Amino acid sequence: MRATWALVAAIGAVLATISEAQTRRPEHERLSAMVGSWQTELEVAATPSLPAAKVTGTEECAWFADLHVICRNDAKTQTGPYSAIRIVSYQSASKQYSVYTVDSTGLSLLAYGEVSGDTWTFTAEGQGAKSRLILTMGPTSYTGVSEFSRDGSWTPVSTIKGTRVTQ
Repeated sequence: MRATWALVAAIGAVLATISEAQTRRPEHERLSAMVGSWQTELEVAATPSLPAAKVTGTEECAWFADLHVICRNDAKTQTGPYSAIRIVSYQSASKQYSVYTVDSTGLSLLAYGEVSGDTWTFTAEGQGAKSRLILTMGPTSYTGVSEFSRDGSWTPVSTIKGTRVTQ
């Protein structure tokens, strides 16, 4: 009988820990700025191998499990359709935000970041280079710049503007 009560107590402790871990914190609440429907405009800078491009699209961002925000982006480019899914989360253990993106070009990217006021900064590293996305979120719009660095100096790659769609 003691073993049964010990097992019940252990299960209760595990469930309490899981429940506590899934409690929404103020850091999660900050993600609410991203939730909604957006019209997006992206301007990509020219590179030695590609011309500059303008991309327009829509983005739908919604809560998942009341802790994460999942965004789906569908856009039209000069070369055809483009789609992406982005998951934005707060990582309690490391006290930072993460964003995981996959898209229709085959790209997958995991970046980590922080927020200060209305400005979100995410960075990623890989293959000898760094990338950075700086977003400024407002109640009805956001703007951002994506940058790239191999040597410590940042080169703008694209700018984005999102406008909230009211329903």
